[in-house]
Amino acid sequence: PASFEFPLPFALSNLPAPPALLRTVTARAIAPRLGLTSTQVDFGSRVISKLSKTLHKETLVFSNCDHLPLRWAVAAADQPHFASGVFQVTPDTGVLQPGQEAEVQVSFTPTDPVHYSANVGILLDRAEHPYTTLRLQGLGIAPMLIFEPREVILPLVPLGVVSKATFTISNVGYDNLDLKYRLPADTQVVPLALNFPEGTTLSINKPKITVEVSFNSKKSMAFSALIDFFDHNATRFSLPVTGVADNCLLTTAPLLMSLGNPAIQVAKPTSAPQWIPPPEMLPPPPAVDGAPAAA
Repeated sequence: PASFEFPLPFALSNLPAPPALLRTVTARAIAPRLGLTSTQVDFGSRVISKLSKTLHKETLVFSNCDHLPLRWAVAAADQPHFASGVFQVTPDTGVLQPGQEAEVQVSFTPTDPVHYSANVGILLDRAEHPYTTLRLQGLGIAPMLIFEPREVILPLVPLGVVSKATFTISNVGYDNLDLKYRLPADTQVVPLALNFPEGTTLSINKPKITVEVSFNSKKSMAFSALIDFFDHNATRFSLPVTGVADNCLLTTAPLLMSLGNPAIQVAKPTSAPQWIPPPEMLPPPPAVDGAPAAA
């Protein structure tokens, strides 16, 4: 606690301040009766869960800073979000002895994907007016799948060469989910394939899986397509995928140059150039009877 006093002059621009416009300001700071670690609780974005009623909790500490016992209570009777159970304070009343502290849990259980807020008063010694206000807020969000990266761009490849890329799917809010997916309708036109080396199940203990997408075309093409993933409610989450396959040297130059010193041959003067893959990209030769297969 401390006291402050200082003069506050009022004056017109470029003129001296007359004595009549000089006022003295006094202030006195007093110790609080009730101490709170915070008067604001922001739960941020929380996944809604109508089935399991998942609680998101924060803990506050109430302390008696007075020299007398202090009775406190949360005045939330007129708050609709408390009546519906979205916000809860436990315990909502108590008595603190001088210097005593008590932990109070504030919980948030969103039921819809909307923003929630509530201002509740803290009453002391059964007073009619709140001593202080506890401000609560949080955002309910629906369960979702998150892709990383958000768009897959497959490496540009010559014809007949498999192009591959990997991405991850993260689980946000699902207790247990067996992932379903749908490739583009005409896989003959857009020959995409998926591989799940870690399986298709997402859960609380397995929040992320890695997926491999591949593309192999024997004719020149460029495409942009969507791969759709579905949860148990048939909610769709789409991942854009882009790929190019071409035998044009100008198009495939970045890949060919990355292989070191690629070999190009022309069978006939009137034919298109043909790319000769390096030995490490060729399949192993077939085994000869009586001889071991090549490593």
